[in-house]
Amino acid sequence: MTDGGQAFQTICGSTMPSSNDPDSFISDYNTTKQLEVLIRKKSKAGNKEEAQFILEVWKPNRLLKSVNLTEMDAHGDVYMDAELGSLAINQKGTKIAYVAEEKRPKSEPFFKGFGASVVSKKKGMIVLELA
Repeated sequence: MTDGGQAFQTICGSTMPSSNDPDSFISDYNTTKQLEVLIRKKSKAGNKEEAQFILEVWKPNRLLKSVNLTEMDAHGDVYMDAELGSLAINQKGTKIAYVAEEKRPKSEPFFKGFGASVVSKKKGMIVLELA
């Protein structure tokens, strides 16, 4: 970011998620390549429970790449909280790393309804993507 965050506002405009919700996006900036990388969490239309995660790569005033990580179906939710949320781009601007839930096969429990518990996080994994 430059000019106290002004360039970031110019690049992304009104498409940026609200800064009032720290769990709505994570980002990193590569000063050498002037690349802004971010992952946004967007609620699906009409369904706040189900979210989509969008990876965006920006160069000043231009969106270079946008990938719907949810549609790729390579992993579960991307962690964006203070505990595990992390996103990094390498110095060459060619690789991106972030933490997401491991994709688990859908299966039926052995005893249906027996011992069900609610856990906010599943087994995590580190994901590397090419920019």
